[in-house]
Amino acid sequence: MRRSVIATTTLVALTLALLLSTQAYAQTGRLWLSTPFTGIAVERGENVNLRIEVHNRGLPPQDVALSVVTSPEGWEPVLKGHDFIVHRVFVGTDETEYFYFNVKVPGEAETGEYTFVVRASAGNITDELRIEIRVREMATESAELVTQYPVLQGPARATFQFRLNLSNNGFTEQTYTLGADTPEGWEVAFHPSYESKQITSLSLKAGSTQGLDVKINPPLTVAAGEYPITVYATSPTGTASAELKVIITGSYEITLTTPTGRLNADVVVGRETPLTLLVRNTGTADLKDINFSSSKPSQWSVTFEPESLDELPAGEEREVTAFIKPTAKAIAGDYAVSIRASTREATDSAEFRVTVHTSTVWGWVGVGIVLVVVLGVLWVFQAYGRR
Repeated sequence: MRRSVIATTTLVALTLALLLSTQAYAQTGRLWLSTPFTGIAVERGENVNLRIEVHNRGLPPQDVALSVVTSPEGWEPVLKGHDFIVHRVFVGTDETEYFYFNVKVPGEAETGEYTFVVRASAGNITDELRIEIRVREMATESAELVTQYPVLQGPARATFQFRLNLSNNGFTEQTYTLGADTPEGWEVAFHPSYESKQITSLSLKAGSTQGLDVKINPPLTVAAGEYPITVYATSPTGTASAELKVIITGSYEITLTTPTGRLNADVVVGRETPLTLLVRNTGTADLKDINFSSSKPSQWSVTFEPESLDELPAGEEREVTAFIKPTAKAIAGDYAVSIRASTREATDSAEFRVTVHTSTVWGWVGVGIVLVVVLGVLWVFQAYGRR
């Protein structure tokens, strides 16, 4: 009898323990929603796509109903699975499925916070997920274009090379179109730093920076002065720009010719002959310290008066005399003499054909000798012909 009571008591205890264990197991089973980011900041017009997971822990397989139960007016959120809009998802025991919460921020949305509530229901089991979307002002500094040296100076014929850095400070990769606002006739070319290829656009990943070499060529006829130039990089999210300045000190050009334009001269053996030169400043900047030099046959001499010009203003001209003296042993004929006018910034030369003649004095001497000989012969014939 006593054994029977003990056995019955043990069976009841085991049954109660089993019931309590089953109830505890049932209490640990749950269904819930989760997403890594429950609060995000976006801009107007941006598309939001959040992955949301449905978890089934300890429950039998569930056919879970999905819905957005709270949404601001004017917003149109949808729940997507792959390429479909979904409203139910099947989740096995101790398994996880996912879907996407998708909404486009209205273009007229005001800055502030907007709340959405997504609900998952399976029978009498329900869970809700709260999502906050903060609409911010559109970032105007998502890209940045900067240079360390925004002002360069030089002559009109120079190529001005600026080095800039283009930075993508946004959160997504962007494609930038490059351009510049310049005075009429100026040329601008963009190159990746230390590369020769010319580009008109480039792509930058979020948070990255690209060095750019911007080469600017002014027109040859540009006047001295200051010229502002704006370079820019434009993407779908905005424009970054940099203000540059080119200071033209003027174009340096010199022309060497003669007043008549003829490049030839006649000289006499051993005698110094003057040749008038015309030096013109055809540039837009004043020329200083103009020197003269020559290339001539051996033992010839070429000197200048004046020997140099201290200054020649833009658009003006001066006459300079070159004295050419061939050697006394020069043979009659044509020779080449090159004369050069040069400054630190510009140079020009002219090639002259110099014709050498023998001295006319020796010609008259020769004529006199011939006359003497002729007269002598006539006198001989006259004196001895009578005999």
